Amino acid sequence: MRRLLLCLAASGAIAAGAAPPPGVFRDVTKSSGVSMRVQGDLMRLKLIPTMIGGCAIGDFDGDGRPDLYVTNSIPRWGKPNADSCGRLYRNVGGGRFEDVTARSGIHACGLGMGAFWVDLDGDGKLDLYLTNVGPNAVWWNRGDGTFEEGKDTGLEDPLFSVGAAFLDVDGDGRVDVAVANYLDSTPEWEAAQPQFQLRVPEDYVGQPSHLYRNLGGRRFQDVTREAGLAVPPVETKTLSIAVLDYDGDGHDDLYFVNDRVPNRLFRNRGDGTFEETTAETGAGTLGDHPRAGMGVAVGDPFGDGRESLFVTNFGAEPNSLYRNVDGVIFEDAGAASGIADVGMPSVRWGTHFADFDNDGWPDTYVVGGHLAPRLPRWLGHYKSGGASYVEAGDSAYAQRAFLVHNLGGGKFAEWTESGDFGRARMSARGTAVADLDGDGALDLVVVDLDGPVRIFRNEIGARGRWIAVEPVAGADGKTVLGTRVHVTAGGRTQTQAYRVSPSYASGSLVPLHFGLGEADAASVAVRWPDGRTQEYSNVPAGRTYRVRAGGELEPVAPR
Repeated sequence: MRRLLLCLAASGAIAAGAAPPPGVFRDVTKSSGVSMRVQGDLMRLKLIPTMIGGCAIGDFDGDGRPDLYVTNSIPRWGKPNADSCGRLYRNVGGGRFEDVTARSGIHACGLGMGAFWVDLDGDGKLDLYLTNVGPNAVWWNRGDGTFEEGKDTGLEDPLFSVGAAFLDVDGDGRVDVAVANYLDSTPEWEAAQPQFQLRVPEDYVGQPSHLYRNLGGRRFQDVTREAGLAVPPVETKTLSIAVLDYDGDGHDDLYFVNDRVPNRLFRNRGDGTFEETTAETGAGTLGDHPRAGMGVAVGDPFGDGRESLFVTNFGAEPNSLYRNVDGVIFEDAGAASGIADVGMPSVRWGTHFADFDNDGWPDTYVVGGHLAPRLPRWLGHYKSGGASYVEAGDSAYAQRAFLVHNLGGGKFAEWTESGDFGRARMSARGTAVADLDGDGALDLVVVDLDGPVRIFRNEIGARGRWIAVEPVAGADGKTVLGTRVHVTAGGRTQTQAYRVSPSYASGSLVPLHFGLGEADAASVAVRWPDGRTQEYSNVPAGRTYRVRAGGELEPVAPR
């Protein structure tokens, strides 16, 4: 009955006179302790600040609570930026955060784009990787609440980087890094262009994305060409990279989400090299022309144990849902599922698959917001010769966000009673999902360029039962990224892989969260990257567990 009511509510089918369903999210920004605005210098940098705004969630201090990092503002190009740098917020419990940037030692004040938590050196502590316009940066976690900036690591990609992805390409147990590079532009070039002459992606040549192999000892080497990932700049303008094992062979593959040129899929051969399989799998262009891909989510929304892809696109373009069919091809499931037109005609950015009501089916969302406020955009529209792309879709700068309910059976519907999340008007970019307050419900962070960084607390998820599993590296320090966890409850099995989430310019690494509906316990099976498996039965719901290879499930009690 509960399942039926939620489905009817999501589809707007509740009978007249019945009590409306509760709103899913409540905006708790003011009480959260997160006080930050991300803004950019549109006058001088033009296109660059329209793309900023990343965030990342991860437990950097190991206390069992997820912490938050937000990338920096660009208040005025050419002047020292001392007060609008990236910020680190430590979770102190109960959904409250404290700004610990100063004592952490992180000082990131340049042209920041994206943020990603990941253990790059295998010491068991989450490091912070930041993408920039200009050299990217690594901040190594010392383990005492402080960080040191990496020097000459090989990861200082000098181009216009936005997204990044993390995987063990060659099976050596070390984390390799793929960096999404976007357009051939620099701050100096942008500032030298005629004022208000707003550029569009077609005015630029793309830049090659790169793959960096982890050599150990905090050193990385560019192996893009040797790995088979070199793509001509005219064929790539990448904003996001997703990691998935689409064919189920145990080797993680790479999916490049591009702006105005076809997306591309590369299959991992398992020997450190890749082969492009875009054409034969149908994972590239949907429709009669390439869409402007922004954000991407990887998950199993159809419940068939295979990883599918959801891509958000620019205004007036439908969302792209690539359904994985037997690990061989991707079919266009947008229209049939009901998800293609959700959020139209907004300009859509960050997204993620997450079970917000704990019913066992992963939901999703899209956040919206145009490139720039109307006045500079209108001026740029005419100065740029009337480029229609600038004004595509909803013309408002601040736009709606949309929560999408997974109804099961391959069907989705807009969650009309999404609460403050659906009522907010934002120019949103990066997003992150985690249980911030420890109540068993997944909360949401959104970077809003037209307002503060927003924290949305999940108000209904805790009504359903849940379990969370966090794979942990052993004494050998080998990465556990790519570990697959299968949870069975109520006659259904759900599958997730432990990875850094892609979204848009945002990479979180948090325990895998499974909604269980009404089930009080579940069976858990873990498949490690080396193929070893472990199984656990009758695992109680309502807890987060850590698991090491060869060990037991250990309940996590936040310190």
